[in-house]
Amino acid sequence: MIQKILDIQIRSLFTIIPELWKDFNLDDWMYIIRKVDRPTNYRLYIDDGPYFEDIRFLYNWIGIDSISLYKNDQGVSSKSKQSLDKVFPMFLHDTLRNGDYKEEFSDGTFGDIKYFRDMKTRLISQGAKQSPMPNL
Repeated sequence: MIQKILDIQIRSLFTIIPELWKDFNLDDWMYIIRKVDRPTNYRLYIDDGPYFEDIRFLYNWIGIDSISLYKNDQGVSSKSKQSLDKVFPMFLHDTLRNGDYKEEFSDGTFGDIKYFRDMKTRLISQGAKQSPMPNL
């Protein structure tokens, strides 16, 4: 239960406060992707969350294929890449992005949608590929 609360808090920070990341570029995100300390003894149903919230956020909310960024980066260990394989299908569902409680950005709960769209445009212009998620 504590793990789920931590997952939601991390995801909320990204979505509610885009000022944390709005000025990032692809190099900044790649630095974060490389530096997050992900467990080597990853357990799918126990450790499914905060270790990959950066990847999940980019994939679901920004619309960038962060899975490929992660897996193709030479600075990420093969063990970490295998851990991501265990949770990738879970990335496809985020109740606030594409589920029962889909966020529409209309009530001001989340950050301004323009930051999300601007980030996607910026990262694609810097060489990232689009994820298959529908545009915000």
